[in-house]
Formats: sequence, C-alpha cells, structure tokens
Amino acid sequence: MEHEINSNIKIIFSIGSNIEQRKNIDEAKRLLNEYFPCIKYSTSLWTDPINIISGQFLNCLGITETTLAVDDILNILKRIENACESSHEDHKSGHVKVDIDLLLYGNTKYHIDDWNRPYIHILYNEICNSY
Repeated sequence: MEHEINSNIKIIFSIGSNIEQRKNIDEAKRLLNEYFPCIKYSTSLWTDPINIISGQFLNCLGITETTLAVDDILNILKRIENACESSHEDHKSGHVKVDIDLLLYGNTKYHIDDWNRPYIHILYNEICNSY
C-alpha cells in the first residue's frame, strides 16, 4: 500500500538574480505565490557573485509549508524560472535573470555548498525567527 504525504512539510527556497534584479525577484515571488499562497519572504540582500563574472546579485529566501513531493516542487521551480525566461545556458554565461533553489525540504538540506554562504545564514535566521 502506498503512503501519501498528508502532513505539511516546511520548505525553504533561495531566490537570486543578477539582471534587473528587483524586477526579476518580484516576478519570481509573484509566480511562487500562485503555487504557495502562504509563502513568506526574507528581506533581500545584495551579494557579490560567486564563481562567475557578473554584477551583484539580489538574494532572498522564501519559507512555506506544503504537502507536495520534492520532485513536484522542483518541477514548479523550473517552470517559474522558464516563465521568467531564465535558462541554464544563460546561467552558465553569468546572466541570471532568476535562480530558484530548494534549500530545505523537511529535515533534508539541498544545495549543501549554499548553506556555507554567510548571506544564507543571515537570511535563514531572519526567516525562521519570523515564521
């Protein structure tokens, strides 16, 4: 017998942009709100790029709860990035309209290297204290 997830699981996303940052972050949030109406966002922080040559990034985190499976969430995030006309090829060349990553699903951390970035710690503490 298959078990369906029927309890809410806490999820945290990171959202970043280095092109028309405020506009693209706002659009990503608008689209995320359509899928996750109870999502709350951290403040946004400007950060220097890591491992690419580009302008500064604007970053924030989103936190909410869901009954969706991880694969469903990852598909939603890809759809939102595509709707924002942000592609993997553009990211490779340092043009990041929107990058949305799932950082936490329940007790499971994703994008482990990102957790070592100081701005993630700052925003994570902020968002968890206000949620």
